[in-house]
Amino acid sequence: MQFQDIYREGTEALQRGDITHSAACWDELLDLEPEDEVALQNLAFCHLTLGNYKETINICEKGNVLVPGNLEFRRLRAEAAY
Repeated sequence: MQFQDIYREGTEALQRGDITHSAACWDELLDLEPEDEVALQNLAFCHLTLGNYKETINICEKGNVLVPGNLEFRRLRAEAAY
């Protein structure tokens, strides 16, 4: 699959509420583009929704290193830590 196809599939899965499949798509996307900000945010959101708080925090910390001013990573991390 190509990047755009995986992105579309991940987005559609998220909209359907298939969080596990969506997370798998974002993981696959990050294998292709490890520094993709949107994929990292969506993966963090998926893990937060699934209750994987430690993984959410790890993803957000990586995101904060890549994009220091990104408030979404800070918000997701704070929610996971709470």
